[in-house]
Amino acid sequence: MKKAFYILLAVSLIAGSAQAQRKDSISKLQKPHYFFSFSNGMLIGKDARSITYTLNTVHGISFRRLKIGVGIGLDTYTSLQTLPLFGQVTYDILDFKGSKNSIYVQGSYGWSHAWRTGQESGFYSLSDSGGKMITAMLGYRLDAGKVNLYFGAGYKFQSTASRYDYFPVYSQPDDLRFAPSGGYSQKTVGEFERLVITLGVGLK
Repeated sequence: MKKAFYILLAVSLIAGSAQAQRKDSISKLQKPHYFFSFSNGMLIGKDARSITYTLNTVHGISFRRLKIGVGIGLDTYTSLQTLPLFGQVTYDILDFKGSKNSIYVQGSYGWSHAWRTGQESGFYSLSDSGGKMITAMLGYRLDAGKVNLYFGAGYKFQSTASRYDYFPVYSQPDDLRFAPSGGYSQKTVGEFERLVITLGVGLK
């Protein structure tokens, strides 16, 4: 009888301890915690005529299905490169039973610094400025132990502006009959729309 009592007591203590640990682990998962991710991939233009490179890193806070973070990246286009600074919100819309994998939607909004990769002409100076950046994506997060793997695809919009300052042109500087023409400035606004496909890895 005593033996059965001690066995029952031991089982009760073990079960209680396991339940307490489970509740503690669940409460820890429900508490906001830090996350980090690094992603890279491709920017694909219309009809795939332009395929360039993108990468970014995001740091933030994760709480249940929601992740909120800030990030910095590097996007390349045909003649421009941009350095976006942005805020990002990610929400898990579907979890898979028996695993921690999930499908998520993600939105990013920010501003980018821009600069040109080509050379200037001798007849004008060129300065570039960035603008707003918007990204909307659908992705799949794969639980891989201590890290997560990300697969995402979506849409990216980037606006830029370029200013051309044209110099006066002397037709024949040695001939006083030809007066120099006056210089002028021109501003061009650019809008890039791209299909973006990324692969990433991150700490939970």
